[in-house]
Amino acid sequence: MRPPKSLYTLLLIGTVLPVSSADKKSNDRQIDGFSGPVKSVSTRLDKKAAEFREPDGPTVILPAGCEECDYDQDGNRIRLGQMDGTNFYGHTTQFIRDSAGVVTERIDQNEKGQLTGRSVMGPFGSVEDTVYSDGQLESRRTYRYDDRGKIIEILAFDPNGAEVSRSTMTNDESGHVVEEWDRGRNNSFELHFVHTYDPKTHFETWTTFNENGSAKLSWVLQDTSMLSYWQQTGDGPVLGSTFFMDSGPRKQEARNYHSDGTFDRVESEFLDEEKRNVSHMERHGPTDELEIVAEYEYEFDPLGNWTRRTTWLSTPSLGQRTLYETDYRTIEYWNK
Repeated sequence: MRPPKSLYTLLLIGTVLPVSSADKKSNDRQIDGFSGPVKSVSTRLDKKAAEFREPDGPTVILPAGCEECDYDQDGNRIRLGQMDGTNFYGHTTQFIRDSAGVVTERIDQNEKGQLTGRSVMGPFGSVEDTVYSDGQLESRRTYRYDDRGKIIEILAFDPNGAEVSRSTMTNDESGHVVEEWDRGRNNSFELHFVHTYDPKTHFETWTTFNENGSAKLSWVLQDTSMLSYWQQTGDGPVLGSTFFMDSGPRKQEARNYHSDGTFDRVESEFLDEEKRNVSHMERHGPTDELEIVAEYEYEFDPLGNWTRRTTWLSTPSLGQRTLYETDYRTIEYWNK
């Protein structure tokens, strides 16, 4: 059974996400798109063209990712950041394990060795996250799970221990969120949405509500056909107005709807179904006019990780494709 299309993407506006393989990812290294026992990745960018400014919504210009990344042998990311000359800027992560080797805690530090975050791990994931700034507690967040390991409550607290937000989720039998309430300080209203998906008919519905219970946004989708879309007049982007849909085994469409019912869209094609290295993207405006095309070319190492990626852009004003950026990766492997 394929999962609901929009659940994985509503909070990731502007990115391309491998929806069909999301549930198969199991560690940081795989989530970052790498195959094999990758130990470290260093990426260098070589830009050849002026900056392109895109409209709001899904983008066709994708970052290379992992400028400086290190992984342990279990695939946990233990270093993430960037280099400025010979100096590293970012954070490192230490994993604390019990006698059975199970991770019970993770500790993040910046390049100065200052504590920036700490997570206490439970059987399904983090049960408590704390964030620090200049060595001082900045915020704390706790998580509660159901017996299937799905999050059903998130509480956030300020440094003094006062609750600043509460999110509660209801999951269906497949573990997908079908309703969520978000409240702020003093139980103030922040968000309420309801989402349904029928795997037999592929009907999907979404409704975002105002505080008084009236609909703010509502749509009905079947596969890639929008059967109805309504959004409260005058509203800007609303949770649910931007989402991604798989339109084929190696194709994806992203839509960014406006309150008048028009939408921008980005069509993407991938080289493969699993890792989804994008090969072609094009953005169309509200009247379906072609605004920009991006083409990606790769060189891969024997384990299937790209070591060179070239990005070409073309627009109606350019008239021909222009070299935008070339990314080079140096990859080191464990036991190699």
